[in-house]
Amino acid sequence: MKYNKYSLPNGQQINVKPSFRGFTFIVDEHSLHGSFPPGWSISLYTENSGRGKPSIDEDGQFLIDSVSSFTRPTLLGDVLHLSSMSTPSINDAKPESAVTRQVAMILFATFLWYFQEPAPDQHEPTSNGNELPGFATDTGGEWILRVKGDGLLSGKHRMQKLERMGLIATADPSVGSQECPETFFEMFISQRAFWQLDPGIYLFTLDPPHFPVSDNEAWSSLPSLDAFGRGFPFGAGPNTSGTFIPSYYPPIPLQYKFTDSIRHPIRPRAPRQGEVFYTRFIPSGGQNMTFRIPLIPKGSSMRLYSTTTQPSEWSGPNLCLDPELMNDLKLLHRWMNQSPTHTSFIQSGSLEVQRENLKTCMSSKSSFPVLAYWGSTPVGFLEIFWVLEDRHGRLRGKVEDWDRGFRFFIGNDGFNSLDDLALFLSSVVHYCWLCDQRTSSVLVEVRAENERFVSSLRDIGFFRESEVYISQERALIMKIKRSFWVAPST
Repeated sequence: MKYNKYSLPNGQQINVKPSFRGFTFIVDEHSLHGSFPPGWSISLYTENSGRGKPSIDEDGQFLIDSVSSFTRPTLLGDVLHLSSMSTPSINDAKPESAVTRQVAMILFATFLWYFQEPAPDQHEPTSNGNELPGFATDTGGEWILRVKGDGLLSGKHRMQKLERMGLIATADPSVGSQECPETFFEMFISQRAFWQLDPGIYLFTLDPPHFPVSDNEAWSSLPSLDAFGRGFPFGAGPNTSGTFIPSYYPPIPLQYKFTDSIRHPIRPRAPRQGEVFYTRFIPSGGQNMTFRIPLIPKGSSMRLYSTTTQPSEWSGPNLCLDPELMNDLKLLHRWMNQSPTHTSFIQSGSLEVQRENLKTCMSSKSSFPVLAYWGSTPVGFLEIFWVLEDRHGRLRGKVEDWDRGFRFFIGNDGFNSLDDLALFLSSVVHYCWLCDQRTSSVLVEVRAENERFVSSLRDIGFFRESEVYISQERALIMKIKRSFWVAPST
């Protein structure tokens, strides 16, 4: 450790002392900084087995020769998690809902100390460096700090929230399975990305600004303007709300990796199983268009629907996420075996075949499966993907880094009118625009002979880009640019 004392961007000083298997951080003059935690402890160690995953015994414990105490930064082997945090006075920490933001605050302050340590050798040998995201040897290597979901970071959805706040990145952007939630613990921050983060987003004050009541009252005498708020009495910036808590978190700084020799940005984590990630109320229909990730039932907890109910009459399940009540797998099995004629996106087969297909979709790092609902009635299934990494991406000519695409089918015969299709398709495109401001184009695959779908796509701004053969079927690739998009119908 080179530095035992350092300063935040606002001049606030923090002392660093070694502790058991890590370090303790203590804030100088905490009384001047209100809700900023007085101190916290981290666990920081170096994994020695090829700078990759450590060796673990049968009891799940690290082997003695697998990890060592942190002495100097390494290129890929350093692992950190928050052990504890001292809470500020109850008079200062007013919004209880800001716990994750406080964790982000102290993580940013910790990263600031770590990435000011002497840089490791950029050509440090690794036996399995390609297992880590985006740091193949032909990129020259990146200095990263791996963040583990233990201690204070083991809270419910804590790591997921921090990733969506843009503070850390994920090694596995797939939906993942309920049985293997540890994939959410495979997070990291690179030195290159850290120095592109705006401190004002993560260093904030929980108190609204207190303005001087007279010319004789100086700003420097004000109490509890903490973190970045100290010295910045009007707030940390345009992304700061009235309580100084950021109301918007921009995407994590741009980083790249290679997949099948394709260079592409590191992607954000996909929504989790069962998560409702888009909903929009449509006044003309008096219902919500909702997109949700399917939920794979555990074991035999799947309740089968009556085979006498016709698909066009069946209202379907509501959006309850109780696995005992979910029938996503049964629903997809029925739809897939109906073999809709408007898409090549069909994989018929038994219930177990559908389960394996859905698991494959969940584990994909470039796409994720989606169920579309009109109100509480399931109407269709789609797959949203990043075009650059998609298996057909090379057939589409020039592709930008953040271009999205989707393939779909409508499984509910009662939702097949041109107006219904326009609502569905415009909602998918709307989600793609909202998901990332850097997405400039959205592509869709559709069978060339299905004029109804081609017409609906043209109505909302899609145009024909190319014609390809997918599974020996002639398909059109339709494309829409953000500047040509027609706002969703109401």
